[in-house]
Amino acid sequence: MSNVGSMEIGIEGADKVVYFTHDYFSMVSCKNNTLAAAAQSAKKVGVQNLVAVCPVEHDMAFSESETNWVE
Repeated sequence: MSNVGSMEIGIEGADKVVYFTHDYFSMVSCKNNTLAAAAQSAKKVGVQNLVAVCPVEHDMAFSESETNWVE
């Protein structure tokens, strides 16, 4: 969604929202700000349940010293 107003229009009337972030890390300025805006919008329009699904980007999941958490 391009702005908060559009987001509120999109979720208005819903009692449950599942928010998915995409996995293209470089394609968004800040996922955290967008998620916070979604939560604030959901609260404003009366959504009862909001679940955020935030996948880990595969290229961010590798570490020289720690690889066990990926498994």
